[in-house]
Amino acid sequence: MIGTLSLSHDVTDWYEMQEALKSEIEKREITEQELAQRNTLLDTILSASRDPIGLYNEHEVYVGCNEAFARSLGHTPQSLLGKTAEEVLNPELLEFSRQADQTVIEQGISVKADDYVILEDGTPIWYEVLKSPYQDPTDGTRGVLMMARDVTERKMAEQQLADAIMELQELSFVDSLTKVANRRSFDEQLRKLWFGHIREQQPLTLILCDIDYFKPFNDNYGHQQGDVALREVAQVLRSVIRRETDEVARYGGEEFAFLLPNTPLEGGELIAAKIHQALADKVGTPVFPGV
Repeated sequence: MIGTLSLSHDVTDWYEMQEALKSEIEKREITEQELAQRNTLLDTILSASRDPIGLYNEHEVYVGCNEAFARSLGHTPQSLLGKTAEEVLNPELLEFSRQADQTVIEQGISVKADDYVILEDGTPIWYEVLKSPYQDPTDGTRGVLMMARDVTERKMAEQQLADAIMELQELSFVDSLTKVANRRSFDEQLRKLWFGHIREQQPLTLILCDIDYFKPFNDNYGHQQGDVALREVAQVLRSVIRRETDEVARYGGEEFAFLLPNTPLEGGELIAAKIHQALADKVGTPVFPGV
């Protein structure tokens, strides 16, 4: 007897498994291509940026940076990658950095701050630092993206402006001729001290004095010598007071005033006697001829 024997197997599961495996491989290839493109883009951005850019994960391991970032930490990109922040930063800076990093990673928000760095060659630089959260798409590891911008010129301009403002404020309270406090400064100090001493029930002494016969002196020797005399008198008056809280001011013209906080009448009389003596010692010198 001659016949045909047919054998069949159900390969549906195998076929589906092969298709699933093929699909998984294709997805993985696409993912690897996307990651390669991202890495290329990241490398391009890091290389092109003149500002420091760095990445480190939640374990404080540096995983990416450009030349500027590595140089700001005294490294090259090759020597920095793979190191931990603890190996690179000093303890004080590390603690400050960790506080900001904790906020960035746990709350998922960006943090901005200013940072002062001295490079290995001694160059001081101010950076405006922005720290933002990031997540590695391959394994979900969280970390910090740190970008810094050199704001040294801006900081220097701000400091120059602050210095100029302070100088103007100082000039606004200093008499330009005698270099002691002016009337504005005197009135301001008197107002503050008056209410403070009333509240604390403490004595406050005020001494007003002027230069006798100054107008005839000015008319006889000229305004130039008059200005010299005023400067010398102011210097003598300033030498009499010793406490930082005491103030001598040019009240107007040839008039001067003393403010002596926490000073009773007896103390004021003692200062007045010293003023007379110090000025008397100047009589007969070239500055005060004939006075």
